[in-house]
Amino acid sequence: MVRRGFAGVKLPALPARPAVAHHGGMQQQASSLATLAQACIHCGLCLEACPTWQLTGREDMSPRGRIRAMVDAGRGEVPVATVLPAVDACLGCRACETACPSGVRYGAILEGARAEVLEPARPWSWRRMFWRPLIRQVLPYRRRFALLMLPVRLIARLPGARAFPLFGRLSAMLPPTRQLPEAPNSPAVPQDARRAVLLEGCALPVLYPGVVSASERLLAAAGYRVARPATGCCGALEAHDGATAAVTRRVSRVFGALDAGVDVVVTEAAGCGAHLKAHRPEDGPPVLDLAEALLQAGWQPRVKLTGPSGAPLRVAYQDPCHLLHGQRLHEPARTLLERAGAEVLPVADPGRCCGGAGTHAFLHPGAADRLGQAKWDDLAVTRPDVVVTANPSCQMQLDAARRGSGGHLEVLHLTELLVRAL
Repeated sequence: MVRRGFAGVKLPALPARPAVAHHGGMQQQASSLATLAQACIHCGLCLEACPTWQLTGREDMSPRGRIRAMVDAGRGEVPVATVLPAVDACLGCRACETACPSGVRYGAILEGARAEVLEPARPWSWRRMFWRPLIRQVLPYRRRFALLMLPVRLIARLPGARAFPLFGRLSAMLPPTRQLPEAPNSPAVPQDARRAVLLEGCALPVLYPGVVSASERLLAAAGYRVARPATGCCGALEAHDGATAAVTRRVSRVFGALDAGVDVVVTEAAGCGAHLKAHRPEDGPPVLDLAEALLQAGWQPRVKLTGPSGAPLRVAYQDPCHLLHGQRLHEPARTLLERAGAEVLPVADPGRCCGGAGTHAFLHPGAADRLGQAKWDDLAVTRPDVVVTANPSCQMQLDAARRGSGGHLEVLHLTELLVRAL
């Protein structure tokens, strides 16, 4: 099977995103979906880039097949129930957008269809009864999510923990506990420095608290005045689940919590960054991925990253889909790693999804395991000293694949490694 890779390829600029109507009923939404779908010329170049098509070889599991099905469902030409299995299996990785020669905004079609066509007509099922409340009422709230993780951490210590439904899946992806290196004495940041708001998110402070602390230290070392206001969840998971009203409310809360003098909003979660860039109000400050923010500020390491032998640290970097395809950011993380003295190794098929994809790993564990193992094999074959990514669900998925392979490599967030160069 031919693989589509992006290493060394300059990603093209994307056309402006067409607006997706979220109000006005089924007829308006069907018209909007059809308009967005007109850009698809059914050339098939998206097929090899699509993880679910690679797994199944089925047309309905391809981007063009899903587009046709979603538009037909919006027009009332096919029952929603027949469309749901294939659309639910979509990871939302948007690799098809990178591969598409005609600029199809698949992410906008998918989000709009879920919000206005599919979710309102979804029949009662275990997903609707269990996953929808979990995605909308637990995961976006830090304290509730932290309470959920208490029994998970206990179950993870039991023999055969992976056999438990849900909790077993979470325990298999549970990140190890790590200590940050001691913070050096940082120079005082001048009062006229650029002001950066670091969004903590809902999952990161619970699963990877060290990532948030490391991000704050890196931004301060780069010369930003950093604030961490309590903005709450940005609504990315709910957007993927079709909860339009919740998304609007959460995005408004995030930007409404910012002071007028904020220069940039920074996120260290690729999914949150892609979501906020797409939904940022016109008068809101720019949203930057942490790597973008550090490069803009001219961040420089104080020490070089070295491996066990004293040679440059060998890093296998995994591109989160919502950075590579959603934000079109391929170089910033690599540039920072090389600036810190690391050797960034070429990885086969860097544009392929790892299978984490937010809640996808829990809703479709079989497909997630196959994709995660394939991604881990691509990373591990380079014989790195460490594996690095920049998104919490990717990090959890890679940790699960590492455990499944019996590997001992560290899987780190980009910030957890860069902070070692301070």
